[in-house]
Amino acid sequence: MRKPILIGAIIVVATIATVFATARSGLSVPFVADYPDKIDTTIEKIGQNDTASTAPTLTDEEKSRVLEIAKNDPRVKAILDHSSWQALLIGPWTDEGVQKGGVVLIRLDKAVWAEGEFGVPGAKAYRASLWVGNLHVNVDLQKNVVVGVEPGIGKPSGPTPTNEIIDNAKAVAKSRAVAELNNTNVEAKLLAVYYNSEFPKGAAMFVITSEQGDEMATGVDLSQNQIIEKYTVRAVK
Repeated sequence: MRKPILIGAIIVVATIATVFATARSGLSVPFVADYPDKIDTTIEKIGQNDTASTAPTLTDEEKSRVLEIAKNDPRVKAILDHSSWQALLIGPWTDEGVQKGGVVLIRLDKAVWAEGEFGVPGAKAYRASLWVGNLHVNVDLQKNVVVGVEPGIGKPSGPTPTNEIIDNAKAVAKSRAVAELNNTNVEAKLLAVYYNSEFPKGAAMFVITSEQGDEMATGVDLSQNQIIEKYTVRAVK
């Protein structure tokens, strides 16, 4: 059974990540990759909403097309090729009440490290390197192409690629955690690096765990190698 504190720390970082990306359009689906006990309930509620008489729907044939187009998109395929996965939900994608196509929420059985440009339709793409635990993919059914790929953070499943800049940032994050958690024996794991106009050199997001199991999320500005206070918080047990 997973420790709630670990899930909590990852959720903190995942929430912080929304600052770097526009909110998802179409279906408002929570990132459930780290909530295995809530997936069925989530799908049931969304399914009820999607079948309401006033809501747009997709036929079975359209749902099949959405999934087929999504999984064969080069960005998506490059991630799915490294993990088994499940399509948790396929539904209509709407923009200001107009149905544009379909959207699929995919959960990976293990997180995959990925780098690239991501984003949702109608918003400026952003660059990120992160452990992907799930994918939210928008498909234009008129053009039969993927028009949006937004990854959700997952629990690291292996070693994270690193370099001197990341190593220095990790040292800063660990130093902050030693003081915050009042423990000198801490482990820091890089979950993601996001780039935007505020942090053009990148903002690294770490989850740090003490030997007692206490955790915190820490952001580090890679241009100055300094803690980003607004993205640094201790997880609550």
